[in-house]
Amino acid sequence: MEKNITLTLDHGQPFTGRFARAEGFIPGSSTMVVLAHGAANTMDHPLLVFLCRELARSGVSCLRF
Repeated sequence: MEKNITLTLDHGQPFTGRFARAEGFIPGSSTMVVLAHGAANTMDHPLLVFLCRELARSGVSCLRF
């Protein structure tokens, strides 16, 4: 399952990403990967979307931005 999330950074700037939650994810104790896009792509680049979804299917939650 993927969902959009928005966090507020210390200086008030919003930070938006997409979170692919693995089954059985427990905040604070489950493994999670953070993927950032490069300068020439966005967080919706097919490779990042694929990687995040496959990680989540294999039990590792993923945040991409």
